[in-house]
Amino acid sequence: MNDFAKMPSTKEVAELIKKDPTAVDSYMPLVLPAIRDDEEVKERSGDLKDAVANKVFEEVKSKKNHYEKHMLDLCQTCLEKRATKYYELAADMFKEKHIINWKQHVAPAEKLIKTFEVPVALVRNKRDEWWGDDRAPSDTEMGGALAKCIEAMLEGFDRDKILKKVSKCIIEVLAVLFKSPNELQIVAGYAFVSDSWHKISWEGSEKILPEMYTAMYEWMTSGDVDLESISDDKTNFISETLSNSLSGAGSPSKYAKEVSKIFQYLLTQELDGQPCSGYGLVVQNICTQFVSKHCGNQRLIKDFVPGVIKLLKTDTEHLVTIASSCITSFYQQVDLLAPCADDVMDVFLAGKSDMLGMCLKPLYGVSPEKILSRFDQLSEAIEDMNQTNKTYIYMLWDDVAKDNAKILVPHVDLMMDDVTNGQLCHQVVLVLGNISVKFPDLFVDKIDKLMRIAKQTPYTIHSIAKVVASVGQINEEQANRCMKILIDKLKSSEDTWISTILMEIKRIGRKYVEVLKKYRADIEPLLKSQAMGVPDLVQSLIDFMEGRSLEALADDVEDVKEDVQDLDNRVTETEQNVDRLDKTVTEQGQEIENVKNEVAEQGERLDELEEVVDETIVKVDEIDHKTITNAPKWSRDISKLLNVEHEHDWRYLAIRLGFTGEDVRNWALSPDPTMAILAEWYTIHKSSEATYAVLTALQDMGRDDAATIVEEALKAADSKVPKAAPEMSEKPPRVFISYQWDHQPEVKAIREHLEKAGFSCWLDIGQMGGGDSLFAKINEGMRAAKVVLCMCTEKYSKSENCNKEVNLANLLNKPIIPVLIEKIAWPPAGSMSMLFAQLLYIQFFTDKEYVRGDKFWEDAKFAELLGQISYHVAPDEEMITDEYRNWAPQIDDLPKVVKKADEKKPTGAAAKEEKSTEEVHRQSRMRHAGETRSSLRCLFHTNGTSRRR
Repeated sequence: MNDFAKMPSTKEVAELIKKDPTAVDSYMPLVLPAIRDDEEVKERSGDLKDAVANKVFEEVKSKKNHYEKHMLDLCQTCLEKRATKYYELAADMFKEKHIINWKQHVAPAEKLIKTFEVPVALVRNKRDEWWGDDRAPSDTEMGGALAKCIEAMLEGFDRDKILKKVSKCIIEVLAVLFKSPNELQIVAGYAFVSDSWHKISWEGSEKILPEMYTAMYEWMTSGDVDLESISDDKTNFISETLSNSLSGAGSPSKYAKEVSKIFQYLLTQELDGQPCSGYGLVVQNICTQFVSKHCGNQRLIKDFVPGVIKLLKTDTEHLVTIASSCITSFYQQVDLLAPCADDVMDVFLAGKSDMLGMCLKPLYGVSPEKILSRFDQLSEAIEDMNQTNKTYIYMLWDDVAKDNAKILVPHVDLMMDDVTNGQLCHQVVLVLGNISVKFPDLFVDKIDKLMRIAKQTPYTIHSIAKVVASVGQINEEQANRCMKILIDKLKSSEDTWISTILMEIKRIGRKYVEVLKKYRADIEPLLKSQAMGVPDLVQSLIDFMEGRSLEALADDVEDVKEDVQDLDNRVTETEQNVDRLDKTVTEQGQEIENVKNEVAEQGERLDELEEVVDETIVKVDEIDHKTITNAPKWSRDISKLLNVEHEHDWRYLAIRLGFTGEDVRNWALSPDPTMAILAEWYTIHKSSEATYAVLTALQDMGRDDAATIVEEALKAADSKVPKAAPEMSEKPPRVFISYQWDHQPEVKAIREHLEKAGFSCWLDIGQMGGGDSLFAKINEGMRAAKVVLCMCTEKYSKSENCNKEVNLANLLNKPIIPVLIEKIAWPPAGSMSMLFAQLLYIQFFTDKEYVRGDKFWEDAKFAELLGQISYHVAPDEEMITDEYRNWAPQIDDLPKVVKKADEKKPTGAAAKEEKSTEEVHRQSRMRHAGETRSSLRCLFHTNGTSRRR
């Protein structure tokens, strides 16, 4: 007790420090008890705090971590004191690496984190009282000091590479904080989850999350929580925790039940606000970070769908937008979508959401009666719709025209008006083509206009030629007219469209062969065409004109009759010979009986040999697959289909995969040309890329029989190989690259240099599978990206998939930067032209020769691209290589004052004035940083309304 009574005061310890700051080992044992006994907890400053901050820390930093043991004890004591000035003192320690290097002190770091579990009483000082008692705890000086202390802690842990290691401890503390937290515990919890620069890792937290979400639910329903405002401390704590944990954690099935429970409770509260209440903000986070994120897992999100529909039917525009985004994320999950049909139609027809238009086509596929029952309403609304919604309607009508073309007949004139719209014409002519098959009379006077459209947009010739051929089957007069139109078009078309036109010519010729014969001289020269399938198609037309098909069959039947008569005579003679042989057989019977006994003995030996042979065959097959070809096992099944001569056989596949005519001629000598093509293809490409390319080529060729084999093989492979847990990147790729596969080497080179410059890129190279799986990944990559690069080429502008990617980027309001990697007209022809006409492109191609896969652009153009991207997203400094170090703006390139060697330090009043000025500037910067974070949060919460187009 006597020793305790003689302990020096904080002022005395401060004087001792100032007397000799270098005697750290002497005065530090006095500093810790002085802090514990300090009763002046309301003020932000004090003699001891100032002495430690100004004298002790300077001495410790100069020795570079020599006094880490003392500093760890000091940091622990400051946090346990739980006072404003000591939170600030601890924050200063966390910010300076030369005071404590946390890389070697993970256990003490976790002990410090645990101190925030203890409830802390909020102490308001005179300045807080001047502002009033209604000031939020986070805005008080103590609350602000606590939050900044935690922010500095996370920054220090991240700087010293231990933040990921201690993240589990932080999450455990959060789970405790949600159990009826007091005012400052809420501030502490929000500080842990709100730092966007130094985020904690939620990886591996799946076992803790159910407990945390349960505590969150019980707190929210306790009656002590009112989330009326989106800026309330409680709202921020709950919203940010849910958003970060749902986006960062894996294995959602382990905590889906708890999240659903929270979601259902929120839907019973008042969600309206400006633009929504705090409850509405939390609902938005669950919708975007859970429902939309796991839209491909039907079992996981099915319990959330009724709640999403409830949001869709509200009168709040912001909530309708959130619900629409969710529904469009799982619009291909028809079992989930079907019950929503009526509600989706109501909201779409009311004009509340443009996004729902993409659900109409899938809904018709699963519930056609619900769409047809509202068909009149859709038809009335289409005239006043924007181009995006009209596109969705025409995509729906394309399916309707195949089964119910009659109900579209009254709208043909409307479609003929829209066919001149560059963005709509492709979808419109698809519908018209299907209608013309059953109602050709409607198009007799419309052919000339459609042919002008085909001249302006060549890729529409497929459907327009179908309309012309349908009219040509009405009567002989129309057959002559339409045949001449198609023949003239045949002479002026590119090789790509010749086979399409020839097939429609054949449709007319089947009914009016004499009309077809008039143009034989125009058709026969195409026998020498190099276009895939054209010579075979021309030959079939010539055979048809010469009558070889049916007449040849009649002659063959007559020859067979003669053969049968001759066979009958020979059978009669054979019967006589059989009688003679019968006697001989009886004599041989006895001999055969003897042989049977010998055969039985040999049979046992053969059974044993058979087992050996079976095992040998299996091993030979395995060796055969390993040594003879790189192609997958299913290639042999594909070969059986494509080796058969057909207009879309193995030759068409080779051309689609980019092989030359010389390659095709060489493989024609192979006994199994398809297998030879696939072996070569898999030798020069990665397996996943090669499989996707083959599948896409087969689908484009119309060989659904072969494509089905590939898809079933991929599904079988997926069932045998367990899916790895998704790799949750802390920083998803911010640049989405859209391109056409023929220019993959150039795009890979661009991606490589962009990543060297600090921009992570999303590219569909190496993505497993195709179809819905790949489209889901494209959708996810597009939504996560901050900017979209379009690698423009001639084939890119005509690619259906590339058009879909550009349309999706436009719908999501993503910034689009066109990059020309080959010489094309600008804007490119096709449905992209209206959008691209408004954009400035960057020209990467040059007249110089280059090796594919190497750099082919000028440095100035690449610098221009980096500047454009940097306008929308900042580069990742950790990714930047030395080659591009000077291209990217540095975050910490702040101006620094460098003192000259002979410059004297200010003394007396000048020194105090300089410190006072520095303190004012520091506080100003802190307030500005806080205001900036508040503005960014507000912008994040409200940006949903601006997305509606």
